[in-house]
Amino acid sequence: QEINSLEKMLGVTLPNDYKEFLFNHNGMEMFNGIELLSTEGIIEFNEVQDFPKGYVLIGYHYDGRYVIDTNKSNKG
Repeated sequence: QEINSLEKMLGVTLPNDYKEFLFNHNGMEMFNGIELLSTEGIIEFNEVQDFPKGYVLIGYHYDGRYVIDTNKSNKG
């Protein structure tokens, strides 16, 4: 339900494999400062981004950000 609410709030459909990751792990801190955001973090960080429609920030690293372009992912 939380993932469905996230998609509605952002106005996107996330890839199924990413939704499965969120369902099982809901974010992850990895080595060398890499972080994949939880659903709460996705909401928080995407509120302040100025990405084109369909882009969703899902994580970051000290030298960059990780983004899903749902426009492309929804086309397979």
